[in-house]
Amino acid sequence: MAEILRIDNISFRYFGRTNEALKNINLRINENEIVLLAGRSGSGKSSLLRVINGLIPFFYRGDFSGQIFFYDEDITHIPPRERTKKGMATVLQFPEDQILARKVWRAVAFGLANLGFSREEIIKRVKEALKCVDMWSFWDYDTLALSAGQKQKIVLAAALAIQPHLLLLDEPTSQLDPASAQRFLISLKIIREELGMTIIVAEHRFDELSTVADRVILIDDGRIVANGPPRKIFATELPGKLGIGYPKLALLTRFLAPDSNVFLGLEELKNELRRRNCVIQRIDKESKRAHPKGSRHAIVLDDVWFAYDGEWVLKGFSLSIREGSFVALMGPNGAGKTTLLKLIACIHKPVKGQVFLFSKSTNNLRLKDVVGLVGYMPQNPEEIFFNKTVYDEIAFGLRMQGIKENEVRR
Repeated sequence: MAEILRIDNISFRYFGRTNEALKNINLRINENEIVLLAGRSGSGKSSLLRVINGLIPFFYRGDFSGQIFFYDEDITHIPPRERTKKGMATVLQFPEDQILARKVWRAVAFGLANLGFSREEIIKRVKEALKCVDMWSFWDYDTLALSAGQKQKIVLAAALAIQPHLLLLDEPTSQLDPASAQRFLISLKIIREELGMTIIVAEHRFDELSTVADRVILIDDGRIVANGPPRKIFATELPGKLGIGYPKLALLTRFLAPDSNVFLGLEELKNELRRRNCVIQRIDKESKRAHPKGSRHAIVLDDVWFAYDGEWVLKGFSLSIREGSFVALMGPNGAGKTTLLKLIACIHKPVKGQVFLFSKSTNNLRLKDVVGLVGYMPQNPEEIFFNKTVYDEIAFGLRMQGIKENEVRR
């Protein structure tokens, strides 16, 4: 099998940092492989992808050394745009960084137009790509009105439309609901077979990829610490020691067949359960940590309506949550989960209806009025970064509450 990518002795340290993000990386990737990059946050996965697509060293300043070859051509000093022309495409973790048009179809077509494809070919490829990510019905939607998960699908479609030789995916399912993420990860094998792509994906969701990927590369502290078939790598103790966890099939194998040197497939595990005459029964019990009697409501939404650009997202939504509750909001991308959280955090105000925090209506409250009552963490944390240092960022909310500096420092 032909080699598509070769990385020789790559090291990189970001400007202003003392530690290297990548340390003497050597790697070979063959054509039509699906390769999973796995590691903890900050281990170096995204940095390695940036080296491959050229963002390092052309957009990220720092100390860089080593060489990278694409189909035996030295592309170390070739910028990202030229690498795209040679057959690379990248999907970044945060979709807002890559959507460059207001209409969905134009956003998907943007890269194709820059590469000089005819209008007929562009339309054909955009249709195929949108169907692949289940976004065909959003053809003429405004991209600003999409949820974060829907935007991620648009960026995926734009990359697929180019039909690159090498597709780089940096946590492509981070903004997707579980069902969409599962469908996309499973579809990677179909994409590889139909379009002949090589795919390198940095991802924390292992369940589907562990059965789809040809290889898994474990990265820790900027170094490659393991490189091999997923069924073997995830049968070792290393993923647990690195704190990245295991696919469910691997965990079940460790329980049923602890001496196995590979994790078993689904059918193999079913056969093992049958051999043991195991009966699987689901037991649902009401939580013993139910709401204490008489506890007050922390959040109440009463007949709430909210719209983006005239499109209703929440329609007569009502909900009450008692103090001390742990509640999961679930639904497909675009269902209104993020909008609901922003209404509770006073980032948005309802068009109709009311939101109450601890029995107080938020209609006349400003964002700063709920500091200390509500903490909000968006999908993209960069949306709420205001300061240059970690200390000032963490201290920001405390200062807004009027807490004295000596207490903030504690």
